Amino acid sequence: MTPSRIPAHRKAPRRLSQDHLTRNALFLLISTGSMGAFGFVFWIVAAHLYSTVSIGRAATVISAMSVISYLSDLGLASTLIRVLPTSQDADAEINTALILTSALAVVIATAYVLVVPLFVPNVEFLRANPLHAIGFVVLNACVAANLLTDSVFIAYRRTQFNVVVDGLMQGVAKLACLGVFVGLGAYGIFVASGIGGAVAVGASVVFMVWRLDYRPSLSIDFPVFVRTLRFSLSNYVGSIFLVLPLLFLPLIVVNGQGPHKAAAFLIAFNLANLAYAVSFAMSDSLFAEGSQAVVDIRTLGRRAYKLLAPVTVCLVVVIALCAHWILLIYGSSYSRNGTPVLLVLVAALPIVTLNNIGQILLKLRGRLNTVMLVNVAYFVVMLGLAKVWSADGITWVALAWLLGNLVAALLAWAGGGRPGGIYGRAQHLRSGYPQRAGASRA
Repeated sequence: MTPSRIPAHRKAPRRLSQDHLTRNALFLLISTGSMGAFGFVFWIVAAHLYSTVSIGRAATVISAMSVISYLSDLGLASTLIRVLPTSQDADAEINTALILTSALAVVIATAYVLVVPLFVPNVEFLRANPLHAIGFVVLNACVAANLLTDSVFIAYRRTQFNVVVDGLMQGVAKLACLGVFVGLGAYGIFVASGIGGAVAVGASVVFMVWRLDYRPSLSIDFPVFVRTLRFSLSNYVGSIFLVLPLLFLPLIVVNGQGPHKAAAFLIAFNLANLAYAVSFAMSDSLFAEGSQAVVDIRTLGRRAYKLLAPVTVCLVVVIALCAHWILLIYGSSYSRNGTPVLLVLVAALPIVTLNNIGQILLKLRGRLNTVMLVNVAYFVVMLGLAKVWSADGITWVALAWLLGNLVAALLAWAGGGRPGGIYGRAQHLRSGYPQRAGASRA
């Protein structure tokens, strides 16, 4: 059968298989959507099994675990996406990144256990038992490593494995463990969430060995790390200011409004992140595609914006209309306190999208100093306003989130993070290897 006579319903899958930007974004969206759906159910079940106070305290610690995982990657998650498609020593790149990240996660998590409870009594339960502290540290290392294995699949355009590992296996493990640890209170919710990350990273390594010919090793190749040091550290500094608000916002809320209001804020924030998943998925796919050997990032950027625009508008409208009823599933207090918060956070979706895509385009164009400036501004504006407004209520903290993203998006666009920027092609990293397509793994 000639191509012109192939039925339309058979052409569409073929076109999708060749359109890596859309295909990878779709798999990442399915993965993130599945994680969000499992997270939605996770917090519903938790809200019925645990007290509101336990929910607020656990949500604060789980947010801290997310931040610790990002702070531990040394910018290596982005570096793997950037260098693996053209690397001839991929195993050394991956092994070095995994070991360094896991080790740093252990250090940061230990510091968190020792220091933060001194200032935030609501997380004192982490030190109630030495085994609790050890479990917190180990599970943080697993979650941090899982971020890197996700990046490996993204770099090699194998994001279908993200669906299986993160979207399915992690969610099932979290739900299965939630009822087992009810007697541990807030710590039980944290453990259930952390075990999901441990299962995900274990499964990821198995798939990498099986499908990507990955050879794990406990050795660190420092020359490999040094070759990409500037790119890694620039991303790391920028990401620190990008994720620190996720650590400090819950602490600001729980100290300013108490654990009950913190629970409502964090439930609303988790729901908003379901909507943000569309933007994050396209951003990761855009970064992976822009890191291939020869690409036109102007065209990629325009396609990303065109694909996201209608989806973003629909999500904002649908969630805004259903916010009250969605939160009512968790309980009347969550709906009463969290609906205004969710409305503000959902209204921020178009702004978050512009910020995410703009920063990816800046990275692909090599404007790393601009990325750092954007994220510093984001950090200062968001946390400064949140601290000042926290006494006025959690809705004002959500507004601080919106305005922080707005400032960052405006700076990213002004700095060249737009599809029609002056550079039409990506500035590729020179990691010391000959440029190669990595066909055996991609």
